[in-house]
Amino acid sequence: MVNKSSGGQALTRANQVAARFLEDLRVVYQLPDSSDFARQETKEALGHFCMKFAQTFHSVEILGSGATICFDPSGAEQDRSEELCAGTCLDRAVGSLITKDMAAEQAERRMIEALGSEFGQVVSVDVQEAWIEPMAGQGLVGSYLVHFDTKRQGSPFPEGKYIAFLDGVSGELLGVENRIFHNMAFGNVYLKDPATTPTPQIMELNHLLSVDQLAHIDFRVVNEDGENVSSMDGDYIFGPEDPEFDEVQAYYSLDFAISRMGDWGYMQTFPQIPIYVHFGEGMSNAFYDGMKIVLGDGDGETYLSFARDNTILTHEYGHAVVDHLAGIRVISEMGDGGAIHEGQADYFACAIYEDPVLGAGVIADGTPLRRCDTFLPYDEKDGESHFSGQVWSGALWEIRTILGGERVDRLALQALIRLESTGPFGTTYMMDMVDALLSANDALYGGEDQETIMEVFRLRDFPLEPSFVAAAAADGVPSPIL
Repeated sequence: MVNKSSGGQALTRANQVAARFLEDLRVVYQLPDSSDFARQETKEALGHFCMKFAQTFHSVEILGSGATICFDPSGAEQDRSEELCAGTCLDRAVGSLITKDMAAEQAERRMIEALGSEFGQVVSVDVQEAWIEPMAGQGLVGSYLVHFDTKRQGSPFPEGKYIAFLDGVSGELLGVENRIFHNMAFGNVYLKDPATTPTPQIMELNHLLSVDQLAHIDFRVVNEDGENVSSMDGDYIFGPEDPEFDEVQAYYSLDFAISRMGDWGYMQTFPQIPIYVHFGEGMSNAFYDGMKIVLGDGDGETYLSFARDNTILTHEYGHAVVDHLAGIRVISEMGDGGAIHEGQADYFACAIYEDPVLGAGVIADGTPLRRCDTFLPYDEKDGESHFSGQVWSGALWEIRTILGGERVDRLALQALIRLESTGPFGTTYMMDMVDALLSANDALYGGEDQETIMEVFRLRDFPLEPSFVAAAAADGVPSPIL
């Protein structure tokens, strides 16, 4: 419960801080009088509480836009976040052209077409106006949220609480959610790892498909050592001494990483990937095998739990992203495929946490597994992919420190999309990645600072002759880049 001692001072203090937060947002985002905030809910867990506000436009909620602020039991602020609609998003708003009754009829018809008998028998319908922004920069469109309570024929129990998102201009069905279990959920987690952030904090678990299980549209957490943790009320608060803690940590970690990569322009399109925790008996490792990610518990002496260091799981997910975008396999007998895989995965993990240190929480004495700010020249590659990957991650990190993360994180993703292998049988070399990075910079930023990027590689002894790799491959001889 919220600490209401001394006349509810904690709650009063929190309300005052929240009011200032919302007022600051109005100023920073230059929101007009027609846009305001409406409190959605206040969620409490072990004295900690979060207030969630929806952004409105002409008193109607803007879906996906709003702010959240969290407090400790004394009413002191712990965390805040916002995702708001401003500028052209509001200026280009187009209102609904169909009525609520028409919206209900169209939504039910389209739901039956999409789901068939799975939709069930409609028990009740409620229609709510809302604004959506179908595409970034295109402005708001008036829409409807049509709520259906359904059940199977002959059954007294609810089958679903569906929400149909209907475009109020075209009448098109934009999406469907079954929220029979939908609610806010919270977990007790390390914000990065037990070495860097040693005190767990209670944080909201976002994007759960349903509150009763740790499943996301892009991944699901699996306890290899027993039953998966479950909660019907969103309470996933465990201590580090509890085995369930690792499941919650893994969910929080990967949801955070995927959200950050979404800011860079990445969207997962491969199937939902399982994340196994408590894998094996005292296994001191973590890996991605093309189908799943597994996290060992460590031996408890030299190595600690791999699930509790967010950079480890983020690194392994980085392998999946590289596979998805570039198709380079982790194990490569020729070329630099393995080193590129490891270097990119290291870079993604460190960039997400704005920290060049990777794996500080898995070795008992606090020694990091690797760093991205290492100066490792090109000719020091030794064939071991994790070590050699630092040649690539170190160069990327230096470019990031010069040009900024907002730009280089996007370039690192786009380079994978543009990567073309120049070696025989699809063999890939680091110089191919250099070419891809320069190509991405040319496409996204008009080639700005191209010479600065090349100078970083030049100082690390990358051979920048344009046809160096291609010529070696064309001659059918092993490239000296190996």
